[in-house]
Amino acid sequence: MSKLILLMCLMFSTSLFAEPVVFSCNTEKHTINIYKNADQKTFTYKSWNKPKPITDKPDMELKSSINEVSGSGECRFEEYRFKTGKTEFVIDNNFKCTEENPPKNAIGSLWVFINDDMKSHYWCVK
Repeated sequence: MSKLILLMCLMFSTSLFAEPVVFSCNTEKHTINIYKNADQKTFTYKSWNKPKPITDKPDMELKSSINEVSGSGECRFEEYRFKTGKTEFVIDNNFKCTEENPPKNAIGSLWVFINDDMKSHYWCVK
């Protein structure tokens, strides 16, 4: 019985201190999670190449404090920016107010910029 209580306490304590996922993005090639860090000011970008599960070590991990809110009403969206060298990854949850025609299961986008030039765009889907 005491082992069961100890196990339950351990499970509760690890979930209590786990970084909460604020956005998940699935593209054709990657699974991406954005986590809010314990300091409540910074975020962590973790990306896994598919078909790798998120229980494995991420293929890329970046930290940032850039989280912006843009638009208003139905067109309000959040954007997270992460940089490594000359490459910037921008993740947003904007799929309603866009000039493009997103897939029906879209929940946002991943944009890849190199030297401030947009190189790639991927839809995030459920």
